[in-house]
Amino acid sequence: MHLQHLKSMAILALIARHGSMAKVSEALGSTPSMVTKQLQALEAAAGVQLVVRSTRGLRLTNTARQWLPTCESLLAAASHWPAVLSGGVETLQGRLRLSVPTTLAFPRFARLLVRFAQTHPEVQVDLDVRDEHLDLMRDDLDLILHVGALPDSRYVAQRTFSTHGVLVVHVSHEALVYGRDLNVDLTALLLPNWRGRLQRVLGVARDGRQLPMPVQAALESQRIVYCNHWSMIAQLLVAMPSFAMLPEFVFNEVGPAHALIQPWPQWQSDAVDVFALTPDRLDRSPVAKAFVHLLLDDLGV
Repeated sequence: MHLQHLKSMAILALIARHGSMAKVSEALGSTPSMVTKQLQALEAAAGVQLVVRSTRGLRLTNTARQWLPTCESLLAAASHWPAVLSGGVETLQGRLRLSVPTTLAFPRFARLLVRFAQTHPEVQVDLDVRDEHLDLMRDDLDLILHVGALPDSRYVAQRTFSTHGVLVVHVSHEALVYGRDLNVDLTALLLPNWRGRLQRVLGVARDGRQLPMPVQAALESQRIVYCNHWSMIAQLLVAMPSFAMLPEFVFNEVGPAHALIQPWPQWQSDAVDVFALTPDRLDRSPVAKAFVHLLLDDLGV
């Protein structure tokens, strides 16, 4: 996905708010024709219709509404959209071919991309979001954010941060925590698929106790669902009585907004490292170096 498409995704949030091309253009300090072209380019890249146009105004399609949480985050991250859309001070030029796993594609990462666009408007970002293992040389990439053990020692790796999984439940199903609703048909444990690294559920808490009884019941009944995206996990937690193991950094950001609680803070999975992989030393790739430094700055490392 090109960075200009990420900017256009933020425009979808404005369409959801205003329903009028004139009001969207005014909010952006742009023109209706320019905004229309950006939307057409985004629809062409996505291969689906995203906006329905009628005499009563504009509305998002069902597909576009699924993107709305990310679109809202992109919009909130850009304090001066006219500057983002028209360009800013040139610092770097070129292209950044970046791959990240789906678990990292959450609102904070979207805001990081917008910040990178504001700082380096002449850099084109090609973003590949997938969970399968990619190779820097074979797949012609400049940077991979990799979760877990390193697959190949040929490349340069820099640890960016560590995280661990925490058990959460939606507040509407809080009775599960006390074991009062264990006979429902859909009680399940939802696990993120971090390239297989977090699929193994550890059965012991930090203080040596076993997993909470409701979670053990879900495991014993083998009601386990692997899901690659935090927003889908959040929706499943609302829709059915279930638990989920989320990376702590995801829970810290999206948990309060989705009414998720952490009933067993003493339990967590083993820590997992997230690495930035590059074909060579970062000082030989200024664009990749700039992105990694921005990521570390955002994390406060």
